Amino acid sequence: GKHFFSRVLKRENTIPEEIIMGVEDKSNHPPGSPEGGTWGTVKYVGSTTQMYACLGCLCFCLPGLLILCCPQDEKDGYAVNGKVYDAAGTQLGNATDVKFVPGRR
Repeated sequence: GKHFFSRVLKRENTIPEEIIMGVEDKSNHPPGSPEGGTWGTVKYVGSTTQMYACLGCLCFCLPGLLILCCPQDEKDGYAVNGKVYDAAGTQLGNATDVKFVPGRR
């Protein structure tokens, strides 16, 4: 009984300080992109947005296409040096051209 709980408590005390303090791992970046960036999400026109646009066209004709101005699909993104990359390392564009929201990881 008592010995078991002391072992459990010892394991809890072995958590690395970086995790406790919230220090970001700077080496965790997509392949082919520079270190020191920020992870977040990127909104883009994908299959969900296209489906909504089709439904909008059926219900409202051409004004239904306005949904394409408000992308509904999201994927992981990495912004560094004014450029945004996806998780695979493909450059998606400049930070000013891509809808990037910091804060995923």
